[in-house]
Amino acid sequence: MKKKTKKKPARRFRYEAIPAITLPFICIGLCFSAYLGEVGNSYSKQIQDVERQIHQIQMENDAVSVEVNTLNTKERVAGIAAEDGLNLDQDNIITIKKTTIEGE
Repeated sequence: MKKKTKKKPARRFRYEAIPAITLPFICIGLCFSAYLGEVGNSYSKQIQDVERQIHQIQMENDAVSVEVNTLNTKERVAGIAAEDGLNLDQDNIITIKKTTIEGE
């Protein structure tokens, strides 16, 4: 004779457990988003600082470039040479031309 087996009742999903399951995920998500917001703010501040430094260095480079151009004029160099008793002698000027070597 066969043994009678009792069927186990089907497990039912308990809807009361939904808040208990989802609440930790919501809390973790909120904490993570707050952390990412802080990290984003610090990176944004660092980017602004670097951009400000770049702008400042570009302005300094422009000022130095203008200064180099004013100090590099032929008239200024000739004036300094004249003050020191030097004169421009065209016979002493040698022009070197770039030549190419054949076969290379």
